[in-house]
Amino acid sequence: MFVWEAKMSEIKLAIRKLSREPGMVIAAVIALGFGLGINTAVFTLVNAVLIRGLPFPDSGRIVYMVTERPDRNQSRSGLSLAEFREYREQTKVFDTLAAHWDGEFNVSDPQQPPERYRGGRITANAFSITSVRPMLGREFTASDEQPGAPRVVMLGHRVWQNRYGSDPDIVGKAVRIEGEQATVVGVMPPGFRFPVGHDLWMPLRTNADLEKRGNRWLGVFGRVEQGKAMADARAEAAVIGERIRAAWPKEQEGVVFSPRTFNEQFNGGNIQAVFLLMLGAVAFVVLIVCANVTNLLLARSLSRTREMALRMAMGASRWLIVRQLLVESLVLGALGGLAGLTVAWAGVRAFSAAVADVGKPYWIDFSFDPVVFVWLAGLCIGSAILFGLAPALRLSRVDLNGSLKEGERGSGGSRRARWFTGAMVTAQLALALVLLVGSGLMVTSAMRASDIGAGLDTGRWLSGRLNLPQVSYEKPESRVRLLEQALERVRAIPGVEAAAVASGLPLFGASGWRFEIEGQTPVDDEKWPAVDGVTISDGYFETVGKKILRGREVAGLDGTPGRQVVVVNDAFAQRYFPNQDPVGRRIRLQLDDRPWLTIAGIAPNIRTDPRRNDRPEPAVYLPYRQSPGRFWTIFVRADPSALDSVAVTLRKEIQVLDPDLPVANVKAFRETLRESNWALRVFSTIFSIFAGFALLLAAVGLYAVISYFVNQRTREIGIRMAMGAGTGAILGWALRHGLVPLGVGLALGMAGGAGVGRLLESTRLLLGTTSFDPVTLLGVALLLGGTSLLALWIPARRASRVDPLVALRHE
Repeated sequence: MFVWEAKMSEIKLAIRKLSREPGMVIAAVIALGFGLGINTAVFTLVNAVLIRGLPFPDSGRIVYMVTERPDRNQSRSGLSLAEFREYREQTKVFDTLAAHWDGEFNVSDPQQPPERYRGGRITANAFSITSVRPMLGREFTASDEQPGAPRVVMLGHRVWQNRYGSDPDIVGKAVRIEGEQATVVGVMPPGFRFPVGHDLWMPLRTNADLEKRGNRWLGVFGRVEQGKAMADARAEAAVIGERIRAAWPKEQEGVVFSPRTFNEQFNGGNIQAVFLLMLGAVAFVVLIVCANVTNLLLARSLSRTREMALRMAMGASRWLIVRQLLVESLVLGALGGLAGLTVAWAGVRAFSAAVADVGKPYWIDFSFDPVVFVWLAGLCIGSAILFGLAPALRLSRVDLNGSLKEGERGSGGSRRARWFTGAMVTAQLALALVLLVGSGLMVTSAMRASDIGAGLDTGRWLSGRLNLPQVSYEKPESRVRLLEQALERVRAIPGVEAAAVASGLPLFGASGWRFEIEGQTPVDDEKWPAVDGVTISDGYFETVGKKILRGREVAGLDGTPGRQVVVVNDAFAQRYFPNQDPVGRRIRLQLDDRPWLTIAGIAPNIRTDPRRNDRPEPAVYLPYRQSPGRFWTIFVRADPSALDSVAVTLRKEIQVLDPDLPVANVKAFRETLRESNWALRVFSTIFSIFAGFALLLAAVGLYAVISYFVNQRTREIGIRMAMGAGTGAILGWALRHGLVPLGVGLALGMAGGAGVGRLLESTRLLLGTTSFDPVTLLGVALLLGGTSLLALWIPARRASRVDPLVALRHE
């Protein structure tokens, strides 16, 4: 390889040659620095999210186990407790298997307000798989898992530090978890939040629900034996799965066990697709940069034709010429890499700050490591060869006789060179348009995401979550009583205009319930149609700011025996009762004892999923007394100026009712909306930066090619004008040489943009738009076309103003 053969003298010569052309070097280094920098920044993110893995010793051997139901399009489900036990008994590939049950816990103490933390119930061997030991106290033991054993808890470092002031004597002290007393037995070290962002842990103990084979709630993970690989784990999963299906044919029908790495499990699917799309986008940017630098070096090569001819006349071989020129390209690539390192550092810091509070897995660390530096080095070498090879090969094939003649006029370069530079510009324009289409679709989605609350007075809304502990609110009557008292107190808070409780907020999803309509032909449960379902209290529609269209809304005692009613939305009425009045008709849901529910009213359509904002879906609203669960959202409408004080008072009023019950995530609804759209904002901004830089480079490349063409044809222009060609004719003649690559680039770019649009649509990053959005596609085409025409016009107009006498004397 020439890289290893190159002598220090060649490197010094390359530096000396480049130092004589500081303008060219600065332009190339700026372009390369940005291109290589953003590519390295994105690879750093991809490395952290998809490659690096868990921050534990030998973490590559830690594997997550899930179940899939291909026949039902279900993936990433957990295992039931029975499946976990059977798999653990039969495995020969895993050293050991552990399980966790993800959840949230209310933590309370007499000295401070209650708080809610993400945590998990884990088997006693879970932490041994990670090889991480507690910094204080001990791990769980098998005896801690036994029913009836004293309740114990392990704290994460953040909880120990923030809630308990880093108390060194915390081990052995009692705290209240979910309304019950538990003894702290250990504290984990800083940064440890395994498996998925947990802040505290309790032993996994069996109960009646866990023992049901169909309840696949457990996350299962283990460490494969030394010398075993994922292929072995997959092969064993197929064998064990077949055995379990043979033993339980009905319960296990269609269930497939699937081992995955932690990154595949928690960063796969859409997340993986988005980051790979980003990597593809910056690859386009690097290609555009290389094309620009290639054209820059091709233009520079004309002034070095005589130099290379002299060297070859003195005995230099073609290979020596190519090697020397590639060494110069490598020096440029190295300088661009150094500049790119700064760009990458700034880009990674900016992205890390943007996603600091969006719930990314705790083990993801956006930092440079040896893999990133190897990537950057390879990128520098690869791009140097890419942009340096064509100019080097061209200069190594000079015509010695013609090049050594004194006073040789530039002829404008060979037809092959002109074709090559035109092809480079065409590729730049096509790649730039692909990036513009992708960024345009994402920007359109981000703009429409900001409007998903249109028609709703979201600026007056406040919400918070209530998770009622099973031990304190085991009976439905106790939950109803707590919610009644909470609503009474919250509605009395100064500044509150209306309040309700609901199972979910408007715009943020609903349950999927199946139902049947009384009087229709009975069908199997599996064939019942599905509908969006929300459980609500009285006052819900008043709080949302909507009025019932027909009938009435949910009232105080609805849901109790004799008053089993439901409210449906207008989309439901239109679809299932066309040209009829559904008020008074009855439906029943696949819930509990399935009573028949009388439709009491028709509500206006309120979006439950922002991704379906253009087509309202049928929805039903069930009184909370009918199905009083444990997880609720308190929903308040208040004077905007009083939202902060209402939030503080709301927490206090709930704690008067239950000192152990926190109100989690109390925030203004607009803040909730903003947080929900972080991915669109962040990624649309990133793609827009990529596309903007690509557009600039493509325009500069087109400008440079036409300028080069005009400069090399100055004498020809003079002859044409001397023979009577007018300004318009010269202008059109110059423009035509740029319109061909522009037209071809636009055509290729639109085809590539359609493919990128479909990819974005598959990742669910498009909101309120489709991959074929005429306004966006037309807009980006006009943007690229207009910018390119401006880049063409400037040198073409300059050509039309050439003085014929000056042009005829041009050498």
